[in-house]
Amino acid sequence: VGVTRIRAKSLVDGLEGWISLQGNQGTPFLKEVEKPFYSCRADIPLDSQFKRDGSAGPIRTIKAEEIVEVIEGPRKLTYEPGVRVKGKAVSD
Repeated sequence: VGVTRIRAKSLVDGLEGWISLQGNQGTPFLKEVEKPFYSCRADIPLDSQFKRDGSAGPIRTIKAEEIVEVIEGPRKLTYEPGVRVKGKAVSD
């Protein structure tokens, strides 16, 4: 499972960071407009680092309909597979 992210710059305040193009369920967060810009479809976090490890929060939230300039990417972010088990509850 992976998420494609781009390095972008907000045209509102000039902040740069990483944004996911779509969610892990395929919901698009950005819509491509005349290159190299994207128009946001929903409010999404602008992260300072490519990987989202949870240690640092987003720089700020990019608002819906805000335009961002693509600086780098898209790059694919992959996740390690989780450990899963099939089990049965003892009390059932």
